[in-house]
Amino acid sequence: MASNQRFRDLQCVLRAFETESLSLHSISFYLSQPVSGCYQETENSMNINISTDDLEYFSLILIMLGPAKSTLLSLRNLEFHCVEWELQQVQNLGELLDSNLNIKQLVFRRNRFGEDCLSEFSDVLKRNGAIKEVMFSESHIGTVGATLLAFALMVNDSLEELQIWEDSIGSKGAEELSKMIEANSMLKLLTIFDSSSITATPLISAVLARNRAMEVHVWSGASDKSSKLHRSI
Repeated sequence: MASNQRFRDLQCVLRAFETESLSLHSISFYLSQPVSGCYQETENSMNINISTDDLEYFSLILIMLGPAKSTLLSLRNLEFHCVEWELQQVQNLGELLDSNLNIKQLVFRRNRFGEDCLSEFSDVLKRNGAIKEVMFSESHIGTVGATLLAFALMVNDSLEELQIWEDSIGSKGAEELSKMIEANSMLKLLTIFDSSSITATPLISAVLARNRAMEVHVWSGASDKSSKLHRSI
């Protein structure tokens, strides 16, 4: 398909997925947009804009991406912008990730998750053996989210990078992540941008205690200071 081709509406995208006429490496979803539509930036990347009136299309597209069609096996990266997740949508995402093990990166920017959705996503990570990188930016997962992610990564042995930006995971979240560091031998990079400098201490201590190859980056928004540790075996 030619680059810079604009779809006229979301129905076109559903038909394209159904007929396997796309070969995409990256899809970015933008919700709460003024107008729905899709734009194929390059031959292998697509932006999907979904307005408030068309929210049902979000689940439909996630479901459509789920079957392991040959042209969707090239999909590597999913980005979600301004999504207020519902439990069914997280379940749809989990089914998509279960069926397409070639997806390696998930990015959430300015998303909102209820505790039930965070718990469901934690379960998705527990059983997934393909995702290599997960990033949350301005998504307010807080202590609960950090704790649930830590529980997931006590089981998951494939994720290599976890990033949490513009959030406050609290001392409890930091403690749970530090326990995870001691148990998880695969995680290579942990990046936290937190409003509290107290977050850094347990995380860095865990890396030192584990004596393993891992990078930890912790920024404190309150003091505008950062801590970095690269510990090699």
